Amino acid sequence: VNITKLIQHFLISAVILSMGMAQNFSATVTFTGDGSPRGLTFGFSADATDDYDEGNCSNPEISNYDECLDSGAEWILDAYAPPAPPPPTFDAALGWGGDRYYNQILAGDGNLSEHEYDIQLAYPSDNLITVSWDNTGWNVLMQSVLLQDAFGGVMINVDMITENSLTLDNPAFTGLKLKVTPAEEVEATPPEASFSVDQSSGYAGVTVFTFTDSSTPGDAPIGTWSWFFGDATTSAEQNPTHIFQSEGSYTVGLNVTDENGQIGSYTLETPIAIDPSPPVADAGSDTSVFEFSELTLSGASSYDPDGEIISYAWYLT
Repeated sequence: VNITKLIQHFLISAVILSMGMAQNFSATVTFTGDGSPRGLTFGFSADATDDYDEGNCSNPEISNYDECLDSGAEWILDAYAPPAPPPPTFDAALGWGGDRYYNQILAGDGNLSEHEYDIQLAYPSDNLITVSWDNTGWNVLMQSVLLQDAFGGVMINVDMITENSLTLDNPAFTGLKLKVTPAEEVEATPPEASFSVDQSSGYAGVTVFTFTDSSTPGDAPIGTWSWFFGDATTSAEQNPTHIFQSEGSYTVGLNVTDENGQIGSYTLETPIAIDPSPPVADAGSDTSVFEFSELTLSGASSYDPDGEIISYAWYLT
């Protein structure tokens, strides 16, 4: 037996096995205190390490983490959380490797082992924090997801695959454990996002754009649509309409999520061009007058949808 070839074959097989078991998903748990929500995202990716991996927004025009999420886009890989504010201000962050994160995506391993995040909390003045999560498809992606107290689940022990909310009203619980065990990866076909728009340009505050979803599902039906219009507004409708209020160039994108939690994204290749709106002239209703009589003309009902009228020019026919 050729020992060298045998070892090479073993190494190649081991690499293929490891790659085949690599995980690729993320999930978000939302902590809300004093009316302010903070989503914390965990998960696994073949593009990640177990250290900090600089993240980016799926909308390339946005670099700020919160602005990215507010627009309806997706943040890819990691995002640091700032230092905790002084009490009694609400705060929530993921703890990993001694650092604070809003997003922390790990590399995972071929052993499908349990990974333990710390949840760092600061309570608002009313000592109330609500926790919620959408666990659609989690039973496919993960063997188990547990949210426990720092004592190993003595007083708080939540199976996050079967439950979807938790209320915390004891400020002594400033640290929780999020224990995630991924499942063996099943080749899943995500949805393919796509859409069309009825026109490529228009006027600010006037033109109504109609967006038509043409996404195709993967292994599961599409459950949610998340549009971002590039002007800090979003929509969850499947086929929304939208009016851009200011002149400029806007990149529109769509994220679709199926019932297994798989996500597809699409961004319009050509930005939508919005020009300033022309003013709308209104000289009032038709009026009959006698010859040689005096007539007062008024354009007071005229308006500019996105600015101010600076001059009037009258003509009689």
